[in-house]
Amino acid sequence: TLSDGARDFLMRARAGKALNRSGRRFASNTVDNYERALRVHVLEFVSNRTGKDLKDLPVDEIDARMIQAMVNHLAVEASPAIASAAEASLSAVLRDLFAREIIDQQPSRPALPSPPPGREKYLTIAEADRLLAAAAADDDRQGCSLMGPLIAVLIATGCRISEALALTWGSGGIDLDGELPTVTVLRQSTKTDAGVRRIGIEREYSTHLELHRQRSGGQVGGLVFADRQGNALSRDGRVRSGLRRVGRQAGLGNIGFHVLRHSQGCSLAHASQVFREIAARLGH
Repeated sequence: TLSDGARDFLMRARAGKALNRSGRRFASNTVDNYERALRVHVLEFVSNRTGKDLKDLPVDEIDARMIQAMVNHLAVEASPAIASAAEASLSAVLRDLFAREIIDQQPSRPALPSPPPGREKYLTIAEADRLLAAAAADDDRQGCSLMGPLIAVLIATGCRISEALALTWGSGGIDLDGELPTVTVLRQSTKTDAGVRRIGIEREYSTHLELHRQRSGGQVGGLVFADRQGNALSRDGRVRSGLRRVGRQAGLGNIGFHVLRHSQGCSLAHASQVFREIAARLGH
């Protein structure tokens, strides 16, 4: 069944046995995203033609028409981005089944919904400062240390949220003990080889991280951002709602994580940085 195929694919991808379209191992955060899309959106989709969940269908019954119906449904009921993510995860499973000679051919890829309009919003330096101040004040009210240091990292480095949440203390992550505080993004937490990078951060942002280390009792090798049990945080739930909350408190509305990444790139461009250097800092 597709449920069996999805489970096997995720195990193989994590073990480096299932490869992406470029013939390389999947990044761990990509596998996590695929698992979420499969579990929440793909496997539970009910085919009108069969009346069954996709998870219960034999893999050789999954055809292009069925995949297109799933994509169309998700584009309307969820979002175009979710529809595309679901299709990508299902395509990866079927590609792995084909490579293992379990199915004879891969269904043709469906027509995907048009991408959303390009992101034009970014924060000015004054707006970024206001957001950071609101986040620090929010942490004080919540009696915790999370949104202030997290937003400091995102504003200072332009990291993707998945990269920031995977950071650990020390030279392989956030290093505050060197002459220049740095953030190092490792291969397992980023999308491509180009995402592996070391970024210097200004003291005005590193002070938020130093305070966070003191408050959280951060140890070398431990996660910088974790729940009370020391487990990694998801971008959803507490983190996403926290960003929206402090965005409203700063008078910026419901902003998303990518606005902070985009703001870093725009700030560097306005400062006449070379585009190649900006791309390298952002992991492109």
